[in-house]
Formats: sequence, C-alpha cells, structure tokens
Amino acid sequence: RDEPQLDAYYATIASAQKVLDSLNKTEDLVIGLSQGIPTTNLAIFAGSLRAYSKARLVIFIDSVDDELRSLARARRIEFVKFGAQRYHPSSFRWPLIYEYLSAHRFRGVLMADVRDTAFQSDPFALLDGTFQAYHGVESRTIGECGWNGGWIRDCFGDKKLRALAQKPIICSGVSLGDYDVALQYAKQMSAIISHKDCANCERNGVGAGGSSRRRHERGAGQTVIARSIAGSASGAHGRDRRISGRVS
Repeated sequence: RDEPQLDAYYATIASAQKVLDSLNKTEDLVIGLSQGIPTTNLAIFAGSLRAYSKARLVIFIDSVDDELRSLARARRIEFVKFGAQRYHPSSFRWPLIYEYLSAHRFRGVLMADVRDTAFQSDPFALLDGTFQAYHGVESRTIGECGWNGGWIRDCFGDKKLRALAQKPIICSGVSLGDYDVALQYAKQMSAIISHKDCANCERNGVGAGGSSRRRHERGAGQTVIARSIAGSASGAHGRDRRISGRVS
C-alpha cells in the first residue's frame, strides 16, 4: 500500500498557522503626526506614554534633527518622514495613517495628536471591542461652533449642517479601538480628506468636521463617545471625564 502524500497537507497547515499568527498579534500601536511641533511637546507625549506602555510608537514627521534622533532612541519612537503635502497636517495625516495600518496589523490602535496629549495610565487598558471617539469642545454643539460648524457647512453643505447642528462635537484628535475598527475609521477619514471637494473646504484642517459627520451618521462598528480618555490621557480634548454614551 502506498504511503499517503502529506507534503501539500502540511504546507496548507503551515500557511494557515501563519495567518492565525498574524490575526493574533498582540502588539499595540500609537500613531500620530508632527510638523513643526517643538521637541519638548514630543518628549512629553512619548515620555508619558513610555511610563505606562510598550506599544509601538509611530510618528510621521517632516524633518528629523539630532535632538529628535536622541529622543527617538530614548523613547523608542519610529519616525516616518513625509514630503510636501497639499493640506493641513491634521487633515493629511489620515491617508498616511490608513496606508500604514493597511500594511501592519496590531491588537489595539490609538490615533492621537502628539502636540497636546500626555498620558496618565495605559490607554490600551480601555480596549473593550468598541471604537472610542472623544468630545472636543463640550460647552457648544456643532452648530454653535464657528470652526466645527464651518467645516461641516463648507465640506458637506448647509443641509448637512442643519441636520448635525444640535449634535456634540466629536474631536478627531484622539481615538482608540481594536485594529479592525480603527482601520475602518482611518479608511473613512482618508476618503473624506482625499475627495476632490476637500480642497474647496480646507481651512486649518477639516478632521474634526469629518469625524463628527462620520460618527453621528455612520459610526465605525460600535462607537463609544466619551468626554475624554477617562483619565488615561489629557490634553485639549477634555480631562478626566467618564464615558457618556454609545452610538452605532
């Protein structure tokens, strides 16, 4: 009786195991962008993160000097240089983030402003299967805010502004989630920024306007809207508040 030929079988098993290994990746990612941001701000961002987390830290950056190289070595920062861009940094970071996430898989992803964020505990302790977005200015609605209401009107029209006018502002500066839903969010934001009409409404960045529209209208899976990162990070996005509700 001939021996069964198992080479193809074992090759299939090995291939499947590689796929499972990639899906079970346990590394977390913190990702952001720096253009003309003082080294001191980056040191606070990276230093406070390293006090609590070993996550991979990736920062897109326009130029790197010796001081930044030293900081990168000390705080394990992966700087990724970018060239001239058409839009404000808060806008064009989204295509860059989406491209990076498309090529690398992680467990959790925190997308953050590096200029004005400091960490107070491990942000990835908050991962719970949802996508967590955060309020910006809490004292005004979208319609009451000249910047956010202006972004919605200029990019999406008066009808869209009327529909969203009473909704809370959702900041694009800090967001957290499992890899799959973070990738979906980055894809949505990249599509907004890359659309040909975006050039007509670019005004000191349009990220918050795009984030508010996407979260209120479509969501990215199950989304938690929080007033801040509940004590894990503080900055211009709010401080030490609790999760206030869920939208889908």
